[in-house]
Amino acid sequence: MMTSFLSLFSYKACYKCKKKITGLKYSLVCKDCINVELNPLVQKVSTYLSDQERVFYAFEYSDKFFQKLIKDLKYRNKFLSFNWGEILAYKLSNLSNIVYDSLIKADEINKIYISYVPIHLNKLKSRKFNQSELIARNFVKSSSGGLAKNNKKVYFVNDLFIRHRDTPVLYDKKSIDRESILEDSFSINQENWAMLNSKLKANDQIWIIDDICTTGITLRSLIRILVSKGMDSESILGLACTGRNFKT
Repeated sequence: MMTSFLSLFSYKACYKCKKKITGLKYSLVCKDCINVELNPLVQKVSTYLSDQERVFYAFEYSDKFFQKLIKDLKYRNKFLSFNWGEILAYKLSNLSNIVYDSLIKADEINKIYISYVPIHLNKLKSRKFNQSELIARNFVKSSSGGLAKNNKKVYFVNDLFIRHRDTPVLYDKKSIDRESILEDSFSINQENWAMLNSKLKANDQIWIIDDICTTGITLRSLIRILVSKGMDSESILGLACTGRNFKT
């Protein structure tokens, strides 16, 4: 299975438009489709999150092809994380200077530590992988998360958070219901936080990666945990591959 799937990476024709793929190693989609179909470049989640809670998604969750691509990663094929990690890195590396500076604060950042949204052990046992963890790992591998051109040092942080509750699927729930379901579902891994905290310096950031973001409540929950540990909210960024505005 692994060999047959990885052989797709050498196919070099975009699975969406069938044009030749150039300049990307793992992506199943060409740069034209990434740039045209996955817009806007970076969108702030439009919910009742405060302005200080920085939660963004990189690609609009509207195109049926890309919906299938992210769902296939989530539930079927973990090797698509190579595709999504590289796409996310490529997209960030091609942001306009204004958007890039606003999002990443390029002149101020020293190091960026990349973590991810955890899943419950029950889901991990049945699914055998956490798609957000794999995206985060491959995001870091792909041109240092799209940040190499700015000489930013990017590091992967494993198991920073713990998910205590095996919550139901949330995509069809309203914001208020999601918040109730997710209450007290997460905590920080004290041992791993202690190790990371000992390394953190002024102007370092922590990014939390997820696959899909609608309300931003999951990422906000993890951001608030870090704020409770003394981090400035401006030093934390939640970033999902795909998302949509969700206002109810």
